[in-house]
Amino acid sequence: MKDLKEIRCTKCNKLLGRIKGIGEIKCPRCQTINKIKN
Repeated sequence: MKDLKEIRCTKCNKLLGRIKGIGEIKCPRCQTINKIKN
């Protein structure tokens, strides 16, 4: 659990989750696509 990074939306700052790795998450609040590169 120490290596998980907290991911927040770049537009509305909503917590989207804690992940390890790369991916894309669509914010359920503002519909912004957030790209993650851990």
